[in-house]
Amino acid sequence: MNYYRTRLIDKKFGKLKVIKFSHINESKQVVWECLCDCGKTTFARSDSLQRKHKRSCGCLQYLRGKSNPTYRGIGELSLTKYNYFKRNAIYRNIKFNVSMKYLWELFLKQNRICPLSGRTMNLPTMRNEKSNASLDRIDSKVGYIEDNVQWVDKDVNFAKQSLSDNEFIKLCEDVVTFQSK
Repeated sequence: MNYYRTRLIDKKFGKLKVIKFSHINESKQVVWECLCDCGKTTFARSDSLQRKHKRSCGCLQYLRGKSNPTYRGIGELSLTKYNYFKRNAIYRNIKFNVSMKYLWELFLKQNRICPLSGRTMNLPTMRNEKSNASLDRIDSKVGYIEDNVQWVDKDVNFAKQSLSDNEFIKLCEDVVTFQSK
């Protein structure tokens, strides 16, 4: 058999193992029959395998968040969410100097609880999933730096705006006092 028809047999590309030559397509490209780790058979061109454009039969697209082997994040804090906070700070000319690891460890240290409202918080593990955790600056006059950030419920963060924790708590106390008269 021709070298080009055997050279990838038994080689592994992502979740795909090349099992045999299939055919040459209309564009004169070699197409291989592959077995995916999930058990399904699929077909892939040599260039798609070697350039890592095709890494599975399609089953990877159904794995979201931490279960996807291409997930880049720490715990439930995805790189996408982290970059969102960073870009937003830069856009507003606010210093951002906290690592993803620091923020994830802080989230766990807070036991997923908003320190201002006591509400339980969650981070999205999938793109369309709702999240109520928001990154807040304890002193809004200082940037996003270690010891000046905390995770809070997004509604609390919206209400707090540019107030410090103490100013926000005082405002809430005034509202409660006035409303209870």
